[in-house]
Amino acid sequence: MTIGSQDNTVPAAGTARLMVASPAQLGNGTILVPDRGQLYIVGAGIYSNPITITGTGFKDADIYGGGAAALALRTASPYSTDSSGLQFWMTGGIGAIRLDGGATLAGTITLKGNAKIASYGATGTISGPIQVTNQTDKLVIGGLQSAGSVIQLTGTNNVGANSLNDIWVNSGTSTTNSYLIIGNTANTATSGTLGRGLTTLYVDALAGQSILRFQRQDGYTLLPGQQILAATGNTLADLAKTY
Repeated sequence: MTIGSQDNTVPAAGTARLMVASPAQLGNGTILVPDRGQLYIVGAGIYSNPITITGTGFKDADIYGGGAAALALRTASPYSTDSSGLQFWMTGGIGAIRLDGGATLAGTITLKGNAKIASYGATGTISGPIQVTNQTDKLVIGGLQSAGSVIQLTGTNNVGANSLNDIWVNSGTSTTNSYLIIGNTANTATSGTLGRGLTTLYVDALAGQSILRFQRQDGYTLLPGQQILAATGNTLADLAKTY
């Protein structure tokens, strides 16, 4: 199943969304979510479909979705452009996957370009592995207006040549907090990893914060040489470490 267009035939202002409330509604097939498409999960349950995602998702009103993204996330697009000539990351997108309702994604998630996943005032869990098509592909977590986002990773995402590489928390121009949890908020998990590469915690002039928490019973060790970076589009950000 494809949610959107694979051949760039959707008009520049067009987006697409598929809303599902149960695993039975989605079936067992592979799901493709190209740029400006969104899989919107509103019901609890375990969804085992393999899913390939690109981009920022369906264009919600800017007061709900993500605002203008950090320049580092923008790449060339066959659709519309901004003043920089880049507009892969349109405003208003909550994510290529909007993971609400306490749902869990258990299938393999594949990034095809930079791709955003968020929940809207909820907690979503990804227990399956996340992998990339290109080594430059970034997983972007959160970055919303009006409601915060909590995404839990409980799968293994750092083993294999095509496993998840870089993660970026908070896409930008956000007024609410974006949480990435390695493990789970109940502190009962013994699994969950970052990718193999850099994790960037982004803030800008607005109030939204990017927060990374390791909540595994057995602790967590970064890979050799792996870094967690605080980045900003405004003034220098402080990276706060708490226990």
